[in-house]
Amino acid sequence: MSKVVKLQFFNECRRLGIVPKDINELKTCSKDLFSIANPAFQYKDEDGDTILFDKDDEYKIALKVTDKVLRLTVLDYTEVVQNRIQLSFSMNTSHETQSTSDIKNKIQKNIDAEINSIECKDMSIETIEYKELIDQIHKIFDMRLKKLGILCEECEKEILHVAYVCSECDNFALCDKCQNKDLHEHVLIKAYGDDALNVYNKKIISPPCDDKRKLMIDPVRSSSKSSSKSPSKSPRNAVDFQVNKAKNPARCSAPVESSQNKNSDEKEQGSGGVMKKFMALGFTDINIVLDAMIRANNNFDKACEILFNESNSEKIPQISNRQNRSGSQAKSYMKENLQTLKSLGFDENRSFSALIKNKYDIVKAIEFLIAN
Repeated sequence: MSKVVKLQFFNECRRLGIVPKDINELKTCSKDLFSIANPAFQYKDEDGDTILFDKDDEYKIALKVTDKVLRLTVLDYTEVVQNRIQLSFSMNTSHETQSTSDIKNKIQKNIDAEINSIECKDMSIETIEYKELIDQIHKIFDMRLKKLGILCEECEKEILHVAYVCSECDNFALCDKCQNKDLHEHVLIKAYGDDALNVYNKKIISPPCDDKRKLMIDPVRSSSKSSSKSPSKSPRNAVDFQVNKAKNPARCSAPVESSQNKNSDEKEQGSGGVMKKFMALGFTDINIVLDAMIRANNNFDKACEILFNESNSEKIPQISNRQNRSGSQAKSYMKENLQTLKSLGFDENRSFSALIKNKYDIVKAIEFLIAN
């Protein structure tokens, strides 16, 4: 009679129809039946001892030593290993606990001995020495700063290096610390060294702080601080004297005017300014002006000279055939047409659009640009 293999997993028992040939087939059956990732097996031999195995040679021995039925108990090998570790740990727990407590006591005794061996120092002496050192540092720093010979109106101490001089009151200046207290309602000029003395003695008069010059005010305080003041009393502002000198309106008027002229010239240049100049001179015939510009290589002065000479000799110039072309033939001259329109002062993008709208007829394009 053949062997029979039965698998027991807790209260569930399964009988295998075919005896597995090796341990791998046995593990595969156990995984399929009981969903165990790493199965192990145990059985009782002829002496009644419980035998645990998970290898192939041990499985074959179990088949030999048992009778007709091989009863195997299925276990999760991972749990078996964990139980073995817990058992080993529990056996040594009492001894380890005792040894750990002894180590803690020894460490604490050593720490207490070290603390008691350290002599306490008088911390008040160190505090006094620290304050004296800070005072010496301040004195050395103040000696390096330039003394202005001006007394602060608030603390009555000599002002060093930087002074905040009132732009309206005579002989009124504050130091750097006192100016943060908002003690004065007029505009204060922040000046350094010799400039501070000149401003204090009114040798250099600060320009009035109108709306245009509010941007040059040094942000000594936050906007929320100034807004919290009553409206009847205007907030004090500090103006950096170096900024005032750099932003002198008398010195800036020339470049501002030149930039305005430049902007107006660019605007006129983009709207056909050269063509308008020709028309202002009395040359309103676009064909004649265009022919003169082509002959003068887009030079305005030479074109004017040609126009004046031909108008005196009553010679009527004829525009070249190239410029009268339109439609598909004129496409090949698009670059020259754009260059001509640009020399007349028209914007390149507007010129291109005008040529497209007027089917590459440059005369009509000029009329369109002048009208628009």
